[in-house]
Amino acid sequence: MAGKGVTILGGFVADLAFWTGRLPAMGETVMGRE
Repeated sequence: MAGKGVTILGGFVADLAFWTGRLPAMGETVMGRE
């Protein structure tokens, strides 16, 4: 259970870093809407 959570969290952080790094403008827009 814990291992699965860490994997999901790690993937989320990786995706977040990828999107914010590659498309900062789009990332800011999405975060602003949320």
